Amino acid sequence: VTIDGKSCGTTPCNVTDVLVGSRKVEISKTGYNTYTQNIEVKEGEVANVQAKLSNVINVFIYTSPSVVASLYIDGKYKGTTPIRCDVSPGRHLVKIKHDRYKGIKESVVFTPKNSTLNYYLKRMVMRETYFYLQGGVQYDGVLSYGGSLGAYINNFNVQLDYYMSEPDIR
Repeated sequence: VTIDGKSCGTTPCNVTDVLVGSRKVEISKTGYNTYTQNIEVKEGEVANVQAKLSNVINVFIYTSPSVVASLYIDGKYKGTTPIRCDVSPGRHLVKIKHDRYKGIKESVVFTPKNSTLNYYLKRMVMRETYFYLQGGVQYDGVLSYGGSLGAYINNFNVQLDYYMSEPDIR
């Protein structure tokens, strides 16, 4: 439990030295969402805060090739890949978007054992002649590396890919 960022102990918590005024109370526990409530503390009165914390899973989502793509979970923008974010356990709709790659839309069941996901992105057909060479290395518990070599010529795409992931080496 924290009040205005200062630790006050663990629940159940009885704090008696809180100054009068508006205060921010946060209750957190590893593996659960953080509960936040703003309260008004008045002199001579007792302020009670009760919270129910929901389970969350810290997921890691990345893409191959290693490009910065927009990530949406259940229609809400979460950031860009690679990304770590908290998600409640269960089924969620994952969408990944990038200007030069085909979008991905997939229903995923997040569990503690299914918390690291790699999405392979396929290039979209371009109208112009375009040559590319890209590679990348990522590490966040899982070491991933590889690259692509390819060309777009008159609506024809040729691409060679090599991507590899090493098991968790922590």
